Amino acid sequence: MLAILDAQEMQKADQYTQDTLKVSGLVLMEKAALALLSYIRKTYEGAGRIGILCGSGNNGGDGLALARLLTDEKIDVTVFLVGNPSHFSASARIQYEAAVAYQIPFAKTIRELETCDVFVDAMLGTGADRPLTGQYLEAVRWLNASGRPVVAVDLPTGISASSGQVLGEAVLCSDTVTFGFYKIGQILYPGRSYCGKLKRRRIGITARSLEDKPKVFCMEEHDVKNLLPSRFSDSHKGDYGKLLAVCSDVGMAGAGILAAKASLAMGVGMVKVMTEEANRIILQTSVPEALYAPFDEKELTEDTWASAIMIGPGLGQKRGAKELVRCALSDPKRPLLLDADAINLIALDEELMQLLDRMAKKKEIVLTPHLMEMSRISGCDIHTLKENGIEKARTFAMQHHVTLVLKGACTICALASGEIYLNTTGNSGMATAGSGDVLSGMISALMASGLSGGIAAPLGVYLHGLCGDYARDVYSSRSMKASHLIEMLPRVLLLLG
Repeated sequence: MLAILDAQEMQKADQYTQDTLKVSGLVLMEKAALALLSYIRKTYEGAGRIGILCGSGNNGGDGLALARLLTDEKIDVTVFLVGNPSHFSASARIQYEAAVAYQIPFAKTIRELETCDVFVDAMLGTGADRPLTGQYLEAVRWLNASGRPVVAVDLPTGISASSGQVLGEAVLCSDTVTFGFYKIGQILYPGRSYCGKLKRRRIGITARSLEDKPKVFCMEEHDVKNLLPSRFSDSHKGDYGKLLAVCSDVGMAGAGILAAKASLAMGVGMVKVMTEEANRIILQTSVPEALYAPFDEKELTEDTWASAIMIGPGLGQKRGAKELVRCALSDPKRPLLLDADAINLIALDEELMQLLDRMAKKKEIVLTPHLMEMSRISGCDIHTLKENGIEKARTFAMQHHVTLVLKGACTICALASGEIYLNTTGNSGMATAGSGDVLSGMISALMASGLSGGIAAPLGVYLHGLCGDYARDVYSSRSMKASHLIEMLPRVLLLLG
């Protein structure tokens, strides 16, 4: 897992590296410039002229150091200073003086950059904390109107590093090279869409100073192999978990089918779908590997077969659905995943909400709401959830002792401990009916196999998004459907080892 920092944490990590580890700011700046040089040479090999827009802070210093290195490589470069040069940071001033000594050309007006093939945005980076004005705003508008590729140094100018919000206007970049750690504003939308291709480069900054604080993380590919339940040659199906999936009112059989198929593809040993009698034939025809049981409160209450329970996909809010949710919640110890109408029913019933709070102290409970469902159960309006998703998800998870999966373009997994996992996989093709049912099947399969909700949730979300990325490359984001995610899961697991 990789830590993701906000602006304040990044500043603290940078300062700790310099003050405690005695790595000077100029050394870090030089390493950042070398990383930028390597990326630009590889990505824009044929660029004839490069224009670098530099602010007066350390982000501008990175840009000035890059200009010097590009000059050493005999690459035509021109610098335009944005803002007030008298406000240079100490390191940026040294880089400016070196650039002058190198006789690097400085443009007097931004229009002198019109013949450049590629631009570098080294204006503010993570330092932006208010709406842009003056020269910075003019430069952002000019870059966006240029029609040329723009490489951001650390973060596009105009994006909040801590929230991903656009501070009035921002540079729409083709590439972003970030240093040390990802920033929250690069992962959350809308900031994520302004970064273009996001590449992280290590330059020696450490986050040791942040060890005592709950952090934000993202999963990486190498985490998957380490976290997935092991499989053994002398095992049997019971060793890999038994999932009871309570799904699908009349007319909603597809939700249960998708959830069951996804759980089996995720590796659960057995799955039993409890559903309406009317769904039996289509269910057993579509998923012959699954067991079947009709909706029955008594059977759900007395069941001892399953190692985990999932309830909600296609459940509806009639025909005893509330009592089924009550029975699932009341089970004394088995891990439980709540999705869709299970969440809606709890949101509508204070008694069920109190039951959730009591049982979450005794067993693992995972909730997987989308924004509307989260709004209902938390009481927060959707705008607030979009603006402050991390804090609202963290607060809910900690208050109710649950793992919360707030589904969206960047899904947020909040643990009861206060830790947050932001998902970096997935694409717009996953905005399609049934995608959430697949996710519920995947996460609950991992829980049935023995993983805690705090691991199963971010792992399942990461794999779900990765399946979406593979499916996009085969079917396109426009033509993808939920069943394609299940189709891709074996390929993803095979390639990840």
